[in-house]
Amino acid sequence: MKSYPQALTNPIFELIGQIADEKQLSCYVIGGFVRDYFLKRPSPSDIDIVCIGSGIELAKAVAEKLPGSPKVSIFKNFGTAMIKNASFELEFVGARKESYQRNSRKPAVENGTLDDDQKRRDFTINTLALSLNSTNFGCLLDPFDGLEDLDKQIIKTPLNPEETYSDDPLRMIRAIRFATQLNFKISDSIWTEYGNEVDLKLVDKPLFAVYNYNITHESRMWQRDKEKLVINPNEIDFIPPVFPDDSIVRHSLAVNYSNLFEMDKQVGELINELKKNDLYENSYIFFYSDHGGPFPRHKRAIYETGTKVPFFVKFPKGVNEKVDKNQFLSFVDFAPTVLSIANIEIPSEYQGKAFLGEFKSKTKREYLFTSSDRFDENPDRIRAGRDDKFKYIRNYFPENSHALDVEYRTQMALMRHLTSLHLQNKLSPKQNLWFRTPKLAEELYDLNNDPFELNNLSN
Repeated sequence: MKSYPQALTNPIFELIGQIADEKQLSCYVIGGFVRDYFLKRPSPSDIDIVCIGSGIELAKAVAEKLPGSPKVSIFKNFGTAMIKNASFELEFVGARKESYQRNSRKPAVENGTLDDDQKRRDFTINTLALSLNSTNFGCLLDPFDGLEDLDKQIIKTPLNPEETYSDDPLRMIRAIRFATQLNFKISDSIWTEYGNEVDLKLVDKPLFAVYNYNITHESRMWQRDKEKLVINPNEIDFIPPVFPDDSIVRHSLAVNYSNLFEMDKQVGELINELKKNDLYENSYIFFYSDHGGPFPRHKRAIYETGTKVPFFVKFPKGVNEKVDKNQFLSFVDFAPTVLSIANIEIPSEYQGKAFLGEFKSKTKREYLFTSSDRFDENPDRIRAGRDDKFKYIRNYFPENSHALDVEYRTQMALMRHLTSLHLQNKLSPKQNLWFRTPKLAEELYDLNNDPFELNNLSN
């Protein structure tokens, strides 16, 4: 068993260990403090202490030995206690098992071993524990190979993901947060444990599932470019003013429409499957895309063509909730809304607003903010804000064209065509704005009268 007493130079750890020895309690520092020590990150001010026995009694005894005898905040329902001062925030807990009811994030708690306590934690990198007792001060207890996962920079659950997530589904979101904060990869097992071939006939409990239809992905614009079209390009009656009206543009639009027809067919098959298994009428169904269309100046663009997406919700039978169809919504609203319709209280750290359900927000957005940063190999930074009439865009790197040279996109015939026309000076002035270099530092548009954002009002 490896020992890391150098991680515990703060005198508070030796004090806690001494008191634990006196009370004959096995005691450990666990979780974020240990994880961040091995990552060589700054030590967090909040420190988790777990003991085999009463964490509350240990906290009281520690507080008596600290200067000023700080207040101990006690949470009897969870068997935890907290001590705060200017330097740190200590949370004490007796090793425990936890179980969750389906409609609550508050766990039912019972006494357990250190192994039980480590099993209940979200990810292996947060199960690492260092002993504080004098006989093995600094010894590392790592039953789930959290240290190895730190070295591999991977997020994994200590137990089978289905078991870990069924206790607290919000751990899925925490996995994304940790992966983002630490620049780690989320283990494939976290997702593939659930699989992508759900047999709806076997569903016997509430189901949350996401179905992605790649038929309308940008790549299908060139992968299906030579396939039979279901719409005649010459019969398309609207060409977006950002494009010229020619045969290549019309063909590209027809390819996308054909892909949409196929996507509609595939979604219909899922709907029929839900109906066949008596799941359709009592289900919420969210339908949306992840960005605007697959074309240049659509996908990746800060303009409405890139950030405004189709979205609707099918309610369960008998649910007749009043909805403001003109309100501003953002993707950050989806997670709190899903919790709200499941009657789960929304965590305070969530940025979004629930727009349906028990905890629907009582306020609505006056403004909507969007952003654009790196795309593949091309860095950029753009921010935008809009209300119900105007949209303001701030370009932080005006030396970059809006038409970033994204290599992946050059596989699309339409992208190559537009670039060629631009280089030959054959685009109209407004169609050429997207290629402008440098682009303007500021842009302002009247969306009511200029939905394609071609008439910049900023000077």
